[in-house]
Amino acid sequence: MNIANLVDTTELKKIKGLNAILLAGQAGNATGNIVADVVLGKSIPSGKLTDTWAASYEDYPSSKNFSHNNGDTNDEYYSDGIYVGYRYFDTFNVTPNYCFGYGKGYTDFETEVRDVEADAKNVTVTASVKNIGDTFAGKEVVQVYYSAPDGTIEKPYQELGGFGKSDLLSPGESQTITISFPTKSMASYDEKKAAWVLEAGTYYIRVGNSSRTTKVAAA
Repeated sequence: MNIANLVDTTELKKIKGLNAILLAGQAGNATGNIVADVVLGKSIPSGKLTDTWAASYEDYPSSKNFSHNNGDTNDEYYSDGIYVGYRYFDTFNVTPNYCFGYGKGYTDFETEVRDVEADAKNVTVTASVKNIGDTFAGKEVVQVYYSAPDGTIEKPYQELGGFGKSDLLSPGESQTITISFPTKSMASYDEKKAAWVLEAGTYYIRVGNSSRTTKVAAA
């Protein structure tokens, strides 16, 4: 797919015999060579989606209020609140065709969290990534999310805190990756106080390779 934005992949998934989709983006005059190298295995695809690709247009939270859908073609009002992108799909458990952070290559990986440390300044996650395939090399992106405690401020199910990409790993090869993000980034905006607040409670640190594969690594 030589495209810049989202398309309805539900229609693509209906095509018989289609078992893979290559999202090439828009790489300009180099696109042909890039796609050929990936298809022939000369280069390894390892990108991850920066958007959520819904199963239907109606699954997007802003769809009901867009343009003529609500009868108002003159004005558009922002209604998503804090539930933007994957925050909406993950919080309300709306299953997309392809979730935020999703991406495949020619091999599989196993990620094991080794350590999680947190203080007033940073949250740091150390994880080991191993290529568990037997033929192809590849790169994996380890994604760290956090779930803030329920309090007086409304919060989504989880939010991306940081991520790290491995080197090109051959079958059986592993690498240790350290991902760190500021503790204060887990704060939520309190409209009444007009300030960013870290509410008291348990903050869960989740690790995965997409927003729908995260598992709790620490509390």
